[in-house]
Amino acid sequence: MDKESFDKLAAFQTKAESLRKRGETEELVSFVEKRVNEVVENDESGVSFYQELLGDIHRELGNASDAVKAYLGSLSSMQPKGMGEDYLSRYARINTAVAVLYEEDGQLRVAADYYGLALEAHEAGGESQTVKALGICNNVAFIRKTLEEYDAAETYYLKALEICHAVFGPEHENTLVVYNNTATLYSVAGHLEQAKELCLTALKGVEKTESVNTLDTAQIHLSLAHICEALGDHIGCRRHYENSIRIYGNRIKDASDHYVEVADQYAKYLRSIGEEMEAFSVTQTANLRLRSA
Repeated sequence: MDKESFDKLAAFQTKAESLRKRGETEELVSFVEKRVNEVVENDESGVSFYQELLGDIHRELGNASDAVKAYLGSLSSMQPKGMGEDYLSRYARINTAVAVLYEEDGQLRVAADYYGLALEAHEAGGESQTVKALGICNNVAFIRKTLEEYDAAETYYLKALEICHAVFGPEHENTLVVYNNTATLYSVAGHLEQAKELCLTALKGVEKTESVNTLDTAQIHLSLAHICEALGDHIGCRRHYENSIRIYGNRIKDASDHYVEVADQYAKYLRSIGEEMEAFSVTQTANLRLRSA
């Protein structure tokens, strides 16, 4: 974009922001749409920036279909010019915005495709975009799991793990979350031994740090309890339920809902194997702990 076009855009953004702050939404939309049409008709540079701004405004106002239309127009108008970092960052941002809007509309496959385009741009942007790429990986993996596309989900979760290890290290809470999500995927897909191995790997990492009693660790123990139950490993199942309850109980002010949920699940499991008295004891202890919290 040349200096004249840049100055026009800056002045335009100032005026648009003024309208937004005053709450003049109809005038704001009309003002931006008029400018987009002018730029297109006069073949001026910078049309992509104006369309992106229009998309942001429609999205902010809850006009999802209009926002998508404006964003797609912006994407089609973008000029790569060497695929520099600024271009890649904008390209990723707009594709992510489109993906979120489609995801909110329930169009998950379309959303995953746009998330994928955003991820490609983040990866091309180098280390400065790595953390943003991690978020996209998790989003796509979750969508693919929801769609029961387990192989695709695994690909994105493993990519997320790779990023976590490189950026945060194996014991970081972000890494633990991805470990747990990947293990959950393996469980849903029926790969129980793989799921168990992944969770145990995560636990070995946190045992070396102060993360051993975090809420993320409690969630991993809960996942292991479910996996062991499915595998018929009753000793392991009990151990991990009890570890999960212990950690949530020690953080009960922050995690009372989780504490109750895990206690209920453990009691239900105990009843399923004929341990009625032990199940009653777990429930009673949980109730007393909650009342004294």
